[in-house]
Amino acid sequence: MDILIFILTAAGVLVAVILISRHFDARRREGMREAALRVGYRYAEKTESPYTPGLEGFALFSSGRSRKTANVMQGTAETADLAVFDYRYVTGGGKNSHTYSQTVAHFRDRQLALPEFTLRPEGLLAKIGAAFGYQDIDFSSQPEFSAKYLLRGPNEEAIRRVFDLSVLFHFDHNPGWSVEGRSGQLVVYRHGKKVAPERIPEFIEQTTAIYRLFRESSMKF
Repeated sequence: MDILIFILTAAGVLVAVILISRHFDARRREGMREAALRVGYRYAEKTESPYTPGLEGFALFSSGRSRKTANVMQGTAETADLAVFDYRYVTGGGKNSHTYSQTVAHFRDRQLALPEFTLRPEGLLAKIGAAFGYQDIDFSSQPEFSAKYLLRGPNEEAIRRVFDLSVLFHFDHNPGWSVEGRSGQLVVYRHGKKVAPERIPEFIEQTTAIYRLFRESSMKF
């Protein structure tokens, strides 16, 4: 009898968790749909992951398993095509599994001449970069930036050119961002952080400012 009660209780808790999760997912979908309308973007509830070819090579979209893209908004920002979406993946297994969810901005601009790089808050997922054998790129002129961020990439000279004083100053005074770049593309997010629907316009403004910095710095060369 005790075992039966335990099983029924566990099943009831599981059903409750599933229903609550679905409720919050539905509320977020509706909120994100409304946010897309406010900024004039197209909206799709879900799509394949990654939502468009070319993202597989980025570290974020190569991490973990059970990858899922949802709440995709697509529009333009200045000279770039911009997609904003929720992205999640799972690492580990069993009791050691962990789900990472974040809202991501993906800029596509053929004129964005960037070297391949990853920028992360210092200590965040450093093992991913280490797996590629990249060295942390520091700037002696900006020790505060170097203390806050881990910057990696295969072409250090090109990366140093793109990370000019304006870029370094911006990230020094705006900590917590993760950015991945390559020719024609830029991915910007805060790792493990989803943006509330009502703050999507602010998120677009913040990430577009980052895109603008890299576009301007890349056009100097």
